[in-house]
Amino acid sequence: MHQGVNTVESGFSSLKNAESSPICDAHAHIGDEAETAARHAQRVHTALCGTDPENARAVETLCLKEPLFTAHYGLHPWKTARFSVREMEPWLAKCRVIGEIGLDSVWCDVPAADQRAAFIRQLDIAREMGKRVLLHTKGCEEEIARLVSERRVPCVVHWYSCMEHLERYLDMDSYFTIGPGVFNDPAVREVARRAPKGRILVETDGLSAVSWAFEREAAVKELRPTLEAMLKEVAAIRGEDAAETRRAAAAAYAELYGVTL
Repeated sequence: MHQGVNTVESGFSSLKNAESSPICDAHAHIGDEAETAARHAQRVHTALCGTDPENARAVETLCLKEPLFTAHYGLHPWKTARFSVREMEPWLAKCRVIGEIGLDSVWCDVPAADQRAAFIRQLDIAREMGKRVLLHTKGCEEEIARLVSERRVPCVVHWYSCMEHLERYLDMDSYFTIGPGVFNDPAVREVARRAPKGRILVETDGLSAVSWAFEREAAVKELRPTLEAMLKEVAAIRGEDAAETRRAAAAAYAELYGVTL
């Protein structure tokens, strides 16, 4: 069982005494009704990701109903063989941050050519629209850094978990969303240590991703406590005051997504 489990449980016990700064989940996917209800009940500001045109419609519907939710849209690399960027373009025009987009040579078998063509087209659209992109980089970190840098597109690096090429993303003045792996993954902890102040956020990637990271089923009651524990862990890694780390993460979320908390 991963480190972080006990921390999360202790965080849940202190939920009633939570600090005043909002808790923000900077990147998540739609979960079941219980998870959606938990986000509302626990007052978790959430950036929900629409990964294809059909999923984007579902995300938009939720965001229109729930003021705590904001949307970002992008054709996910896993979906690039089934949907076209042209189908996704109306959604890209609706959001402040385009993503999750990128390349993946580890967790999917979509042909690299399909992924690359969709990624490059979405980078070009983001540049034309003057928008930031949120990156999925699994196994393709060096190539993605090169493509983004060549096009001078500002980015958000989602749950970076590679021990190499981090310097390239740091040089691009990126935002970084720290995933639940911060408790035990050396690469994620290195991002938390080195990312610039004001550019660090935390994310669950959805409750199912928390379960994957913790190697156990994460309960919906753990949603906010997990994010609180992650912020405390980031603060400890950086040698910062936990309350200040939390305030800075909330401010970064508000700036990134253009919302008022």
